[in-house]
Order: sequence, then C-alpha cells, then structure tokens
Amino acid sequence: MKITDDTVIHFGRYRKNTIFAIWCYDPDYLENLASKMDNGKTKDALVEWLTTIRARDIKKRWKQEITDNTVFNFGKFKGFTYGEVYKRRPDYLSWILVEGTFKLAYKVQLSSYMKRKGLDEFEESGKEKSIVTMMEEKGNL
Repeated sequence: MKITDDTVIHFGRYRKNTIFAIWCYDPDYLENLASKMDNGKTKDALVEWLTTIRARDIKKRWKQEITDNTVFNFGKFKGFTYGEVYKRRPDYLSWILVEGTFKLAYKVQLSSYMKRKGLDEFEESGKEKSIVTMMEEKGNL
C-alpha cells in the first residue's frame, strides 16, 4: 500500500478528506492514528508518509498565495473556490480565522486574501472588530 498527499480516508471525523488536508488542519490526528494502529502494511505506509511529509519543506506548499481561483480542500465548502465562498459566505472566511484551529501560516495567507478583498473587518453584534482583535480575544493568535 502507498499513501500519497491525495489519499482520502474513509473513516473518523475527517472522512472524505485527503491525508494532506488533514495534516494541514490537524497533524496530531495523523500522528495519534499511526501510534494506535496495529502493525501492518497500512501503518507502515502511514508512518512512511508522515516521515516524508516532515522532511519536506511544508512552507513551500503554503507560500502559494490564496486567490479567487484557489479551491477549498476541506470543510463544508470543499470543492468551491475562495472566490465563490467570498461571494456566498464571506462570514465563513472570517469564522476560519476566529474559530478555526488551522495552522498560523494558513491563517496569515487567508488574512492577506481577505484584506485584498476588503474583508479585514466585519460586523459582529452590531459593532465592528478587526479579525486580528477577534483572533487575539479567542486566543488564536
């Protein structure tokens, strides 16, 4: 068995997500999964993939700028572009920054995209707060 970045898991809370998307969102989940698996070909393949991903320069993957044409590879908008989500639900992008447990590198990229789109502030409970202020309040920054 060979596991690649595009391998999709079909169980657990991250079912229907690629292994790389899970790694970007919750790397501890994969580490725990590997440690709890019975010895075998699947565990060996996962451990090999984890070793490879740790050795790669992940920052290169995230240096790509988010644009309107970048496609979501996770969550309820999986398969939609950021441009489509911006038009339909710009509040979802804000939610990712404030409530989501994503890596800081991704949040910085998303924040940059939002600023380019004019979404650096949004209304909550009738008063405007900057995204950075809300992230700080939630302890996500």
